[in-house]
Amino acid sequence: MSDYCMQVKGLKKYYSFRNKGMLKAVDGVDMSVCRGSLVGVVGESGCGKSTLGKCMMRLVDITEGQVIFEGKDISRQPRKSILTQLRGMQMIFQNPYSSFNPKLKLSYSITEPCRLYGMDRQKTDARVDKLLSHVSLTRRELNRF
Repeated sequence: MSDYCMQVKGLKKYYSFRNKGMLKAVDGVDMSVCRGSLVGVVGESGCGKSTLGKCMMRLVDITEGQVIFEGKDISRQPRKSILTQLRGMQMIFQNPYSSFNPKLKLSYSITEPCRLYGMDRQKTDARVDKLLSHVSLTRRELNRF
């Protein structure tokens, strides 16, 4: 098994607009992430950082290149077929204050991913308690927006 958890080879994401041509949001990125490491992508606003992350997480389709996660090319796999692999990834957006929808209670925002991953109520409650403890919050805060 490779020491790399994730590799990106020649990744490109282009958007085409009518009468305005082509926007090259990501153009030929190569990178490798070693198992157990964290990587920060730094650059000026609008340079493609978020788009790169979204391509790597398969939140958007890529134009060209490969995304290899734990030795498997997930570049063009249907998203449903790679959900198990995607559970091993996490992307943290640059503005954590916009990570939660202000119209939804915190309890919904925290428990919805658990539901989507098929956790039962008991496991979800245990996970929520662990997360709340980790960030020094109580269950009382779950009813806040």
